[in-house]
Amino acid sequence: SQPGEKYNPLFIYGGSGLGKTPLLHSIAREILARDPHFPLVYVSAQQFAEEFINALQGNRIEQFRRAQRNVGVWLVDDIQFIAGKDSTQEEFFHTVNEFMSGGKRLVIAADRSPLALDGVEPRLVSRLAAGLVADIKAPDIELRRAILARKLDDMPEADVPAEVMELLAS
Repeated sequence: SQPGEKYNPLFIYGGSGLGKTPLLHSIAREILARDPHFPLVYVSAQQFAEEFINALQGNRIEQFRRAQRNVGVWLVDDIQFIAGKDSTQEEFFHTVNEFMSGGKRLVIAADRSPLALDGVEPRLVSRLAAGLVADIKAPDIELRRAILARKLDDMPEADVPAEVMELLAS
């Protein structure tokens, strides 16, 4: 089975600097590597909110909706930004519903879990938590050592003393 079919939306959360945005970019790059013409949108929640308000003010709401919704994968970063923004949440909720009912894929990132998104409507929280919720944490010392060792395996010409490796891992 396809992971995107079983776990939709994919909600990724973790503290600042743990790689959520690069992970979203990597997902987009992988999709486009497989099909360069695959319709996808990457948007920050702040950008979504600003474009939505501009579309409302400029009477271009249908154009805005087409741009966000007529894709196969929608990647949204920093969803916590829409907390407390009622009209933006309403539009976001309807977009999420359209994606889920249409079998399209959602990948959402935030700095906290969906259940900890204060100021976000419960019905939206319910949708965001309906798929796979993944918590990204900082790697512990053992994992950092393993990552460095793996990197060194890929560079046989590098000669890094054990003390330097330990310093880098710590």
